[in-house]
Amino acid sequence: MKRRLRCLGALAALGLLCTGPALAAKILFIGNSFTYGHGSAVQYYRVETVTDLNGQGRGGVPALFKAFAAESGLPFEVSLETEPGVGLDWHLAHRAELIGAQPWDTVVMHGYSTLDFEHPGNPALLVDSAKRMAELVRRQNPAVSLFLTATWPRADQVYPADGAWHGRGVEAMTKEVREGYAAAATAIGAKAVAPVGPAWLHAMDAGAATRDPYAPIAPGQVDLWAFDHYHASAYGAYLEALVIFGTVTGRDPRALGDTECAGNELGLSREQVARLQQLAFDELAQDLHIAPLPAPPARADQPSCAALIGLHQDDERLRVPAGYRLVWSDEFKHPGLPDPHKWSYDTALNATGWHNHELQYYAGPRPANAQVKDGQLVITARHEDMSHAAGNHGQQYSSARLLTRGHAEWTYGFFEVRAQLPCGKGTWPAIWMLNSAGRWPGGGEIDIMEQVGSAPAHVFSTLHSDAGWGGNGVGGGTQLATACTAMHDYQLLWTPEEMSFAVDGVVHHRYRKSEHPGPGWPFDAPQYLILNVAIGGDLGGAVDDAALPARMRVEHVRVYQRQP
Repeated sequence: MKRRLRCLGALAALGLLCTGPALAAKILFIGNSFTYGHGSAVQYYRVETVTDLNGQGRGGVPALFKAFAAESGLPFEVSLETEPGVGLDWHLAHRAELIGAQPWDTVVMHGYSTLDFEHPGNPALLVDSAKRMAELVRRQNPAVSLFLTATWPRADQVYPADGAWHGRGVEAMTKEVREGYAAAATAIGAKAVAPVGPAWLHAMDAGAATRDPYAPIAPGQVDLWAFDHYHASAYGAYLEALVIFGTVTGRDPRALGDTECAGNELGLSREQVARLQQLAFDELAQDLHIAPLPAPPARADQPSCAALIGLHQDDERLRVPAGYRLVWSDEFKHPGLPDPHKWSYDTALNATGWHNHELQYYAGPRPANAQVKDGQLVITARHEDMSHAAGNHGQQYSSARLLTRGHAEWTYGFFEVRAQLPCGKGTWPAIWMLNSAGRWPGGGEIDIMEQVGSAPAHVFSTLHSDAGWGGNGVGGGTQLATACTAMHDYQLLWTPEEMSFAVDGVVHHRYRKSEHPGPGWPFDAPQYLILNVAIGGDLGGAVDDAALPARMRVEHVRVYQRQP
């Protein structure tokens, strides 16, 4: 769809927009986990709105940029090419053909977070690789607009004794990283450097964000870092995206307004959205002389990104396919403990601690953690001392992990779990499947639904295999404002050729065997179903004890397979 737009300041100077019908400008983000938002809900934010050139199903900061652009009436086609833990030199060595295959109007890029993995603070590799990347993208379009992103200071490099900037403070790392990108920008003739690191520092100086995430956070502050004190939280990634948007477009990010839809969908309050927009503008005005724009008109409603971007207009509804029949179900009609002929309790790692640094003790048959009541299975996570329980590891939280292993397992089918999710920071509910042979990740893991309480309106689905697991799993997500207050159908259609994941029939992720052959498709063998609520851990993050007990309620679990 073409839109008629007037020229807007810096965009007109870049040749991206002009009077009359305008085709979307093609923008490419090249980076790493700082670009795609590892460790926060941003990683799988609205993946359907951007093109992941590596096919890893990531949205990240590029998807936030797309949302900002759509709200501003700016037609951008947004793509990303990302790989965790690497600099621009890696992209040149492994993705040059992919990057150089088409002309880009704009390229936004950054290197490794310390400038050089082997030599922290040394900009020589960044400058050299930025020059070679600029040469690559200019072959297809000599007029391409180049931008660099000066990334943020890593708390894990400043506060621990083994950090490269230990004892020198976040200011020193911010300054050295910024200087490194300034040198690279000069070398390649970049349009500008997006001052993300300086904007983070400004947020700390203004008292809006904590300076030391290892210490207690003061009331009213946010933590810009994720759980690992390395990557960005949703707050940090949102500020990052605002700064990049303002740098590339020349627009005052405050013009998006406090009802900006992506911030709302990520779970930020209107006050937090407005404050982060102000902090981004402050840095952009000082660093790049971005001019203020009139404030948007006040509005009481929170707009939907789906409506603004025009999503789901042509979505195919996922339903039980013709020729499939119900082969297994639990409708939870009998009060008491879950049906022992259908469900077992996984307590195997209570004595050593669970995967992903999770904090819970998974109980066996115990109504306090798993019971059927009023036609629902209720899995309850509690804050309680479990040091008295059998085989404990001193856990202070309890929950339940139910599985069909030993009772039922399936290869292919249509799976539907109708559930209402818990809210509260630190909760991590999941509806998922594991291979019956017990090999991980080689045997495959199918995450039908995951959600974390720190971003309750974001639900996501992920596939793990030898081709990519953990943070490198391939997934997609969607926004669901009522995930914690209403029942929804979480669905998977698994065939020999592909998997489709949906919520209430709306597909948000597809995974095809043809696109992930060999080790990327171990999904031709039986898997069993798992329902659980984890607490804390690498993805669950810090726990708000006041939010517990927290409950996942399940109305039904149904499995359909093709009739012979």
